[in-house]
Formats: sequence, C-alpha cells, structure tokens
Amino acid sequence: MIGSARVPRLPEAAGGERGSPHPQAGTRTGEADLLRRLRQNDRSAFEEVIDRHHRSVYGQLWHLCGDAETAADLTQETFLQAWKSLPTFQGRSALRTWLATIAVRVWQRWRHGRAAEGHVSLDELADTLPDTTPGPAELFESRAAQEQVQAALRALPPDYRETLVMFYLQGLKYREIATALEIPIGTVKSRLHNGLLRLKAVLGETPEEVAP
Repeated sequence: MIGSARVPRLPEAAGGERGSPHPQAGTRTGEADLLRRLRQNDRSAFEEVIDRHHRSVYGQLWHLCGDAETAADLTQETFLQAWKSLPTFQGRSALRTWLATIAVRVWQRWRHGRAAEGHVSLDELADTLPDTTPGPAELFESRAAQEQVQAALRALPPDYRETLVMFYLQGLKYREIATALEIPIGTVKSRLHNGLLRLKAVLGETPEEVAP
C-alpha cells in the first residue's frame, strides 16, 4: 500500500505561526459546536477556525508554491474565501478537509494566473537540483537536505504535488482528496503512486516497488 512505503519526510513550513501543525479541532463535540456558531455568523468562531487551522493551511500552500510570502498571501485568500463560503458549507466534511479544498483551488487559480502572465513555472526548477543526493540514512539530517526535498517536490507536475501534499502532509484520506480535486479515488491512488516514485527519482533514490 502507498501509506506503508518509505516516504521522504516533507519539511515543515517556515512560518504560519498561528495554531498548531496538526490541530485537534476534529473532536466531534468541539467541531459541532464550532459549526453551530459559524452558522450564526459568530466572528469569534471564525477567528477560532483561523487559529486552529492557519498553520496547516499555510503549510499546505507553502509546499505547493514554495515561497513564504506567496504562501502567506494565498493563506489569507483561502480564509477570505472560506468566510464568503460559510453560507453554503453544510458541514458534511471536516473543517480541515473543507479548508484544504479551498486552499488547493486558491493555489490552482494562482498557478493558472501566473501561467497566463508568462511567469516561469515552478516545475522548471527541476533544472536547478543537484545531480547527487545524500544516502537514505542522511537524507533528512540537515536543513539543506530538507530544502532539497522541498525543491524536489516543487519539481513534480502540479497534479502529483498537490495530491502528495494533501495525503502525506495534510493527512487527508483518499475519498477526501478525491472530493477536493473532483477526481476518482483511483486517480488519487495513481497520482500518489507515480508522484512518490518521481519524488524519489528526483532525489536520486532507487524507487521501491509501491503498490497502487
């Protein structure tokens, strides 16, 4: 299974100080109460959502775009869109899934906008990667190595990158990712399988057999 394969550890985002990296907002009682307050247009409840999920959303966007300032701007846009979307949020998914869905769509719009303006794609950064990498045991021992993983992640095609980030960083399940990206579960698994192999290849590791 994909989840049991040895996965390069994604480096933590620098920044996104609010909240915790893996907020425990998902306790059913706490989230149900929060949703009730959100439906009553309780601004303090939305502030609580930001405090709980800010770092997670920022981390997702930082891994996708690779730039701290851009990630901060996209995080702000994500929460703005979340606030505007509250009247249509039915609470059928967890808040973190809902926010991750909004975040990836905000990133997709930003990426498509840059392409339309003629900016260099982040995928072209693959050309700047070093030819050699440390051995597996030392791969994640230094900050430089973690930065290399981040560069390798950004060198992947966007479809693979966003799926890997949502699964391994955000901890979303296949069905949640499929809903967020509007693709079949089989496509999610395929992107994870191929994305992981490509990530390992960019890092200079020998890809292991990973079942789709």
